[in-house]
Amino acid sequence: WDAAINFYLSATEIDPGFSLAYTKLAMSYLQQYWFYHHRGQEILQTSKKFIDKAFETDPELPEAHLALGVYYYNGFLDYQKAVEQLEIVLKKQPGNSEAWYYLGCVYRRAGDFGKSRSCLVKACELDPKSARIVFNTGQNFDLMREYKEALKYFNQTLAINPDCTYPYRDIAILY
Repeated sequence: WDAAINFYLSATEIDPGFSLAYTKLAMSYLQQYWFYHHRGQEILQTSKKFIDKAFETDPELPEAHLALGVYYYNGFLDYQKAVEQLEIVLKKQPGNSEAWYYLGCVYRRAGDFGKSRSCLVKACELDPKSARIVFNTGQNFDLMREYKEALKYFNQTLAINPDCTYPYRDIAILY
């Protein structure tokens, strides 16, 4: 994420109106926060600054709502606000696999596995080559004790990215 951040920062220096780059900056910082690479409040503040900049440069940008939804989810586990933002994205871009993916993740965390399954399966249909989306869909089925479906998605993840170690672990646990 550090490399991505540097590239997006360079892009915004070249073009200060590059709204999408601001959303990608915010998302990169939010991933660092979520995965405990950098967990301080300054990371959340920085991500919010870039989300605000994206809205400032393009108030209608769906990806800014996506980043704001992830901000509420990753930063505060505020499921209601996250869902509100992600639904805005899907009204404007019903084929946005990232919005479906994050909506599925939010519903899973909130304990609504049925909605989570629907959203994650939809994300997989829209982006079947995303190992991250496919793997998380498998995890969702695993949590629901639908092991045959989980195995199918874990194997699909490995077909996409055989170097990914997590599906091997989860398949071993399934057996």
